[in-house]
Amino acid sequence: MRKPGRVYLNNPEVLVDGEEVDVITFEDFENADDELESRLEVRTVKMLDLTIRSPLEPILGAIGVDVDAAISGQQQAGLSAFC
Repeated sequence: MRKPGRVYLNNPEVLVDGEEVDVITFEDFENADDELESRLEVRTVKMLDLTIRSPLEPILGAIGVDVDAAISGQQQAGLSAFC
């Protein structure tokens, strides 16, 4: 069983009761309604921070790798590249 996905939105949706929703969860977005998918605008910076940067920062930091460099595509040519 897969863990539900979470998406933070730039353009909050307004529900029937008047409350704004700025985050949604889903089990299988591949089967999402096309109309809903076209209305969603994902907060990519926040998603990057929460799903990649925060979990990897302590791990990469422990071995001396800058998280921003790793995310931006730095390539390791050998162990000497990190010394």
